[in-house]
Amino acid sequence: MDETLPDVLRRWRGGDEAAFELLAEKIGRLVYPRALRAVGDHATADDITQEALLRVFRKAGDLDDPKAFAGWILRIAHNLILDHFRKRTRERELHEAFLELRRKQQRDRLSARERAELAEVLYNALDVLDEKHREVFILKEVEGLSHEQIALRLGVPEGTVWSRLSYARKDLRDRLTRRPEGLETPEKT
Repeated sequence: MDETLPDVLRRWRGGDEAAFELLAEKIGRLVYPRALRAVGDHATADDITQEALLRVFRKAGDLDDPKAFAGWILRIAHNLILDHFRKRTRERELHEAFLELRRKQQRDRLSARERAELAEVLYNALDVLDEKHREVFILKEVEGLSHEQIALRLGVPEGTVWSRLSYARKDLRDRLTRRPEGLETPEKT
């Protein structure tokens, strides 16, 4: 007789050790094909199946309705598959960012004098910004704070942070794309 997944779960939760192997086999037959279709790699599908089994065995006692067991397992597998793709995406993005940084460093090798000149141009451009725009720009781009953190620190609405940052970036971009004499304060009309 072929027992259903909820029946095997009940036996295992009741202390039947033999049910453990049958439960693992049934879960594997449920998860592995889905994982393989999603990731297209046997080793990764195996890893996802094994992790699903571990999570199921750790938490199976918390499940109130054994009839919901299959759906619960599939949600676990689905989340593990999504985690796999998120991790791959993050790794790929980090790798691409690293390669771009390396290319940029090789392309933009600056002498100490050129770096000092560039730093002076940047500082001059920042000095021309009014204080409220310069402050938001530095908090975001230098200190790496989020818009929400900046708003809290300055006691202004988050929309104001967005607006000031946008203005500062545009002004700096305009100034830095002009000739160096364009760094003087523009005449106000």
